[in-house]
This record gives sequence, structure tokens and C-alpha cells, in this order.
Amino acid sequence: LFKEYTKENTTTERKYDSTGLGLANCRKFARIMGGEVSVASEPGTGSTFTLRMPARVRRPKTTSSGAPISNSSPTATTLGKLSQDILVIDEDDSVQRALAKILEPEGFSVISARTGQEGLRLAREKHPRLIILDILMPDMDGWTVLKQLKQHPAIASIPVVLLTMTDDKETGFALGASAFINKPIEQDQLLEAIQHHKASAYGRHALVVEDDPHQRDLVLRMLEKEGWESEFVVNGAEALEAVAVRQPAIILLDLLMAEMDGFEFLTHLRANPDWKLIPVVVITSMDLTSDVRARLQGRVDNIFQKGRYSRDNLIRQIRDSVGITTADRLTRSPFSSQ
Repeated sequence: LFKEYTKENTTTERKYDSTGLGLANCRKFARIMGGEVSVASEPGTGSTFTLRMPARVRRPKTTSSGAPISNSSPTATTLGKLSQDILVIDEDDSVQRALAKILEPEGFSVISARTGQEGLRLAREKHPRLIILDILMPDMDGWTVLKQLKQHPAIASIPVVLLTMTDDKETGFALGASAFINKPIEQDQLLEAIQHHKASAYGRHALVVEDDPHQRDLVLRMLEKEGWESEFVVNGAEALEAVAVRQPAIILLDLLMAEMDGFEFLTHLRANPDWKLIPVVVITSMDLTSDVRARLQGRVDNIFQKGRYSRDNLIRQIRDSVGITTADRLTRSPFSSQ
């Protein structure tokens, strides 16, 4: 509904005409200011569009060199921090324990609800990153809970993974489910489903920092095909401004730029506590000397050389970067194979 589209009937005979960009632009402008637009609909009743915005947005103060200074005032960045909560709605205590055993080592905090009503209340109160919902529950089945979740504008955008022993996926997807996990629960299947949605809290938003138009277009097209919403800037100074306005899920960074190169940008980015864990993947034409690698060690997830990397490897790196845990990011080496 929020994607840009073009109508086949482009004649001027239509009573009402439009470009197909209205809702897409609304969402773009909202996200630029650190907010979000969502929709909840009910057939025969109507649709409710909801705009959520930070109560106050300020650009971070900077030092004389331009480095952001963290402060306690609410900003788009601090208001937009990712929740680590996952709400599990299942009356079975053994399932609750099994899910906690899988999720907590991955850095998540599990919120437990034993009934549909309790789950709806906790979803509204806690606004978790993701909801895992059992279909078969005695007081209110999962289908009813899912329907009510998607009818509530404030929580309709939260991804819902369904736990089921049935194969009625059509109903689930029609009601707004994001994924299905079959019982008995397999750890790999669950973590894969969650990782797929980890970037959703930032709207799968990527920031491309690149001054070469050809290389920039290649990366932007690749991201678009993968379902990412992308924004580009042409130097490090503009990149810092973009991050202050809206924190991305990942940054793809060139190193050689005329105004504030990639190295200086990384120094400012990592100096801000709110930004130091944003994944950064470098795409550069520089020779990867030992000095270059030393300057980037511990500050980026990986380095790709222009003209020498494969699209599949870069996509895989992006997926890995937005899926790893905070503990992983603080300890991992950024120089895996390309």
C-alpha cells in the first residue's frame, strides 16, 4: 500500500487521477523525521492510518570538529532505539521455557503471556520488537488475537510469527502474519524467522554513503531488489546529518570522499554511544594495506573492494550484519571472506 506504483490507465478521462506517490511520500517524510506511518483495515468498516512521531526531535550538538555529543535530551535516535523484547503468547509453560532458552542467549528479553487477552494487553503496553503467537489457545484462539493485533493502529506494524501444528498459512498471511514456525520448535527455523525481521524496526532502512554516481546506483538498485528502503549521501558530513535525523539499520560506506572521508566519518559515528553499534560495511576502491585494515579494525563489519565482490556475498553480509547480536558485534573480527 505504501509502495510507489504507476497506473495502467493514464488517460485524462478519469474523474479522479493521481500519481500513486501520495502514501509512499507520506511514509518517506515521516521516516525522515524519525516517525512512522501504519495502516489497519477492516472490510466493510474502513481503514485507519496512524502517524507516530517523536515528541521532540533535535540534531545532536557537535564539537568544533563536528563530532556528535551525546546528551540526555530526547532525539529521534534515542526515541527510536530498538526494543529487545519478544512477546510470546502461549499457554504452554514448556513452550515458554523452550523459547526463552533459545532467545535469551541471542540477546532478547522474553515477555510471557498465557492468554490472548494478556497478550493483547502486553503488546499495547510493551510494544515489543516481535510477537510469537500460538494458534491453539483455549480462551481466545491465535487467529482472533492476530486479527485484533492488526486492527490496533499502535501495534499493527509489529511482526507476528505464528506457532502452529496446522498448515493453514493462507489464513495467517491474510490476517497479517509475518512467518510460521511449526511445532515442535526447531531452533534454526525460529532464529531464521526472527533474523528476517530484525531490521523491520528501522523499516529496512539503509544509508549509502558514496560520491560515485555509477557505484551508488548499483548499490541502490541491489538494495531495492532486496526490499530495502535506501537513502544516499555523498560525503561523511552529510552522512552524520542523515544518521541524526533517522538512524539506519545499516550503513554502506565509501572511504574516499572529498568532504569528510570514510575514516573521519567512522571516528565521529563510533564516538556517539547511540550510534556505535550501527552496522557498517565498507565498499572501497582503496588498496587494502595493513595500515588501512588496522584503521578499520573493530569499526566495520566487513570490507568489499569495488569491482571485486559478488552481489550475493554483499547481500549475505548485509543480512548477517543486521542479524548479529550486540555481544557478537563487540567481539567479532570485521574481515571475513568475501
